[in-house]
Amino acid sequence: MKTHAQALSVRGQRYWVVDSSFEAATDEFLLILQYWRVAPGDVVFDVGAGIGEYVLPACALGGKVYAFEPDPYSYTILESNLTLNGYDAQCVVIPKALWSKGGLMSIAEMPLSLALPTGHPLHKATIPATTIDDYVQANGISRLDWLKMDIEGGELEVLKGGVRVISQFKPSILVERHDMHPHL
Repeated sequence: MKTHAQALSVRGQRYWVVDSSFEAATDEFLLILQYWRVAPGDVVFDVGAGIGEYVLPACALGGKVYAFEPDPYSYTILESNLTLNGYDAQCVVIPKALWSKGGLMSIAEMPLSLALPTGHPLHKATIPATTIDDYVQANGISRLDWLKMDIEGGELEVLKGGVRVISQFKPSILVERHDMHPHL
């Protein structure tokens, strides 16, 4: 399957968006601008960073972003988007999942994204994972102001791995809700 990327510009930020996601991405970007209130100096964890829909606005607003994206395809586009906008120094891109425990985890790979094994996967992928608590401790992070999660219904597992950090820093939490997981 051949894919094509095209450029999208939203309020001065440039993004590479792939084929059919272009129109949906435009709508999501406009919603982000309404609710994403990162302040200069804020520390942001973007879990399921994708191509940078939340990362780039957070960088533009002066945040220090840790973008967790285990999907190699999305990871590559995310890095391109950071370079395209000059935000390489403001964002650390981590090719791992955040979860309730560290190690390797098996996950169903869906078209253009990784998702929990609830849909109809193309195939399974094994990816490295860590927890919020472990990552913060290992990297000497002294604050967390924002925690954004968009991982196809696995958000509760991420929260389980971040009880200590979330209790200590009390970040604002933004979760994308998925209709396939109405309990969130």
